[in-house]
Amino acid sequence: MNTVQLQPLTLDDAAVFHNLYRPADEDPVDFTGRILAVCERLYTIRLNAEPDVIIGDCALHHWDKAARTIEIGGSLLPAYWGKGYMAAAFSQLEVVAQNDFNVLALVAKTEPSNQNAIRFAEKFGFSRCAATGEDVVLIKHLIAEK
Repeated sequence: MNTVQLQPLTLDDAAVFHNLYRPADEDPVDFTGRILAVCERLYTIRLNAEPDVIIGDCALHHWDKAARTIEIGGSLLPAYWGKGYMAAAFSQLEVVAQNDFNVLALVAKTEPSNQNAIRFAEKFGFSRCAATGEDVVLIKHLIAEK
């Protein structure tokens, strides 16, 4: 049974979404609208036991139709780290990526200093495929169509 549910992010969620990232000098509604505009899908993460409380977000973006890849990412409020919630959310998002975008691989990027995110991605089945000065790039190959 899933411990979390994904709900599409809306501008009504702007204040909480803004709090996840705390971008400097950007209005919550402007920030949320800007991020919504660059994502194929953007969801809030909520506990099934508390569906009115947003604990994080997860998204699919940078869809490469030709390569059949899409980037996955997300964030949780620190109080919810290490409890399996992001893995539950990513499992649901992986299904969306396959069903709605017909991708063969998920791509994840993070800063080299974000060892928690790298460990999480590797535990979730991603492997490192590249490193730039700014990002570690990881990939998870999904089961191909029959």
